[in-house]
Amino acid sequence: MAELKRYYRQLAEDGVGDRTVKKNHQILSSMYTEAMFLGYVAANPCKRLPAPKYRRARNDNFLTAAEANDLMAALGKEKLHWTMPAYIALFTGARIGEVCALTWDNVDLDRDCHNKNPSESRWLGHD
Repeated sequence: MAELKRYYRQLAEDGVGDRTVKKNHQILSSMYTEAMFLGYVAANPCKRLPAPKYRRARNDNFLTAAEANDLMAALGKEKLHWTMPAYIALFTGARIGEVCALTWDNVDLDRDCHNKNPSESRWLGHD
């Protein structure tokens, strides 16, 4: 059981997500249950150890005001179709996947917002 605790702790320290750690616990438990059924082990240590509930620290990276100004200065030298995705990400906080998936039907310029999906709106420049 100590080995399992050490394994889960190492996963958390390595930055592995909560869902992945929990899934590993479920898989190991299933493997030990099968090993018990086949007579290879006498007990399933995962049954005595609750599923881990680690919370990974968020590792959000934000530009400083000076970095944002440097980025805008550098973008100003490029063609608009190359710079627009960077401006959208910079001013909305959208992730790259959200920017790439953005279509005109997701944008409402009258309300100054964009919709990532029908149930969620994000105001341009605000959260």
